[in-house]
Parts: sequence; C-alpha cells; structure tokens
Amino acid sequence: MRNQHLLDNWTLQNAGEFLCDGLIADTTDELSFSADESQYFYAEKSADVMRFEALCQVLHHVVFADVVFVDADFAESWQEFGPLITLRDAQVLATKPFKAVTEHWRSRRETMIEQLCFCPSVRRVQEENRARFKMNLEPADQLLSQLVWGGAGMLARADYFRLVYVPHPARTRLFARAPFLREPTNANTQVQVFVENQRVKLYEHADSSGFLARFTLPAVIVEIIDALSSLDELMHVALQVREKYTGLRTWLAEFQHTIDSEDIPGVLARKKTLQSIARDIDSRISLTPAGDTTLQLGISWLKLTTKIGSPLDAFRNRFGVRAQIGQLILNSPGRNTFDKLLKLLGEENSKRGLAFKQEFLSSAGKASS
Repeated sequence: MRNQHLLDNWTLQNAGEFLCDGLIADTTDELSFSADESQYFYAEKSADVMRFEALCQVLHHVVFADVVFVDADFAESWQEFGPLITLRDAQVLATKPFKAVTEHWRSRRETMIEQLCFCPSVRRVQEENRARFKMNLEPADQLLSQLVWGGAGMLARADYFRLVYVPHPARTRLFARAPFLREPTNANTQVQVFVENQRVKLYEHADSSGFLARFTLPAVIVEIIDALSSLDELMHVALQVREKYTGLRTWLAEFQHTIDSEDIPGVLARKKTLQSIARDIDSRISLTPAGDTTLQLGISWLKLTTKIGSPLDAFRNRFGVRAQIGQLILNSPGRNTFDKLLKLLGEENSKRGLAFKQEFLSSAGKASS
C-alpha cells in the first residue's frame, strides 16, 4: 500500500526554471471563464508566480507522497536541472513508460475530454483542435490543447494506474470547474484543504484586517524555506522534512487505501481524526468559556494559551499523526518566509522582487475569491 502521485513534466520543468533561473519578470496566459462559464478567455499572469506555484507543488508532494511519477516520454524537459536530479537519485521522483501501454488508457482519455469540455466555447475550440490534428495542422489554440487534451491524457494515465494526479497550476482553473473533479477524492488533497482551512480560521481570528488570511504560503513550504540558509540546500532540506513526516505520509497512504477500497468505516475513522483536530483548534480560538483563548501575535508568530475544551482531544492531539497535522496548522502564514525567499533569490530589495511579491499576493487573492 503506497501513496503514489502523478505530476506533469511541465510542473517539474517550471519548478527547475524557478530554482535555476530565478525571477525573470515575464508573463504567461492563465485560463479564465465568464461568470456563466459559457466562454473562456486568457488573463495575463506573472510567469514567475506560475513557476513558484509549480515549485511549491513539487515540494509538497516530495514530502507527502511515497513516490512521485512522471511520464518517461517527456522527462528530458527537466533533467537539466540539478535540484530535480537530487530527487530522482533519492528515488522520490521516478519516470513511468506510459506510452508502452497507451492502448489501455487511451479510451479513458476521450471520456476525460468530454468531462473537461463543460464550457461551450472550450468544447467548440477543442473539436476544432481535434480536426486540425487529424489534418496534421497546428491547433487553433495551442495552449487550450495543452490544458484539455494533455490534461485529459494525464487523468487517463492516473485512472488506469490508480495514481493521484496533481495537475500543473495552469490547469487548476479548468479542473476546479469540471463537475467530476470539484470534490477532492484523494486523501492528500482532503488533508491539504483541511490544514489550509484551519490555518485561515486561525489567521482570521488573530488579524481582523484579513491580511494574514490572504497572504499564506502552504504550511510545509513555510517549514522548508525557514530551514534554508541557501537555495542550494532546498531539495536536501525537503528530503529531511519528508523524513520528519513519515508517520503522516503512512497515514495518508492508509487513508487513500480506505477511499480506493470503499472502506466506509475506515474513511469515517480518519475523518473523525480530522474533526478531533478541528475541535482542538476551535477550542484554542474560541471566545466562549469553553475555549477561553488568548492569541498573541509576536515576533515568534503565534503563541496560544488556552483552557482546552476537550481534554481527551487535547491529549490525543499531542502525539503522532495528530500532532504532525497540528504542527502544519500552526505554522506561520509565511509573510516573513516569503521575504526570506526573496533574499535567497538576491531580490529582496529589487524592483523585480517587489513586483513578484505583489503579483503573488494578487494571485493568492484571486484564488481565494
């Protein structure tokens, strides 16, 4: 029983570019939709932010997946980047020859395309792209083809091999709106969403302006970057953090197995664990006598003193997997961490660094709205 994830080579390529090339201050197109989802269009987005999001995605799954697979056919796109070779050599990152069994997953791709073409204008252009492909012509919309056709192919591979597929950040808005993908069905995403929701709840209580809740880095990214003295150490530190969370990674694999095997009591038992942690967090921030909480923001971030509402929850949540999830929730929002990242990039005082920070904040605000 292993917790195996599938990432895009595109994601690894962008992560490597961010680490090895730094900030470039270029832009890219981001897929967007009209309010009624009948039309798609492209909005300009910072390519630096997109590449940083890809790096965050890679680091998260290095820590919480037993192994990360990519398609062997396109792995050359990132193999020039030394930090990613470190992950391959550690056997955390591996290639898989999907092309050799194309006939087994190709029919699934057609089903996935149908599901992703929920927007009428996406469907129309995708059909045009398909027709042009059969005539050996360039797609009418190259990026849409990469998002839809490429994304459907990755979903099909993951479905056949029973892997958890994690789409490139550029595919996020498309996938988030596809009816069959709106609810997370994998353990990793469920726990990740749970952790981030609990963090936002803490930040909103600690800061009525809402700034802390808007400016957040993923919890494990904060932990990794805070431990760095140089970017050259990034993957080595990520592997150390991975070792720290071995217990949680095993628990996630067990949770995923209960989902895949439709073990309802097993799923409910793990959800009960998350509910216990949520109650503990609620007791820490509650203004009622049951919580009687004091929150202090200081240089060491968040100091909590509390009369715990449920002594049993409080005791259990001090150990094992519960404690590891709780630690992720209590990690700082990442404002100082982001400033440290800019310093590591040599951009802490540059116009480019300031623009990157503003663009990241703007992008985070759009994602949460």
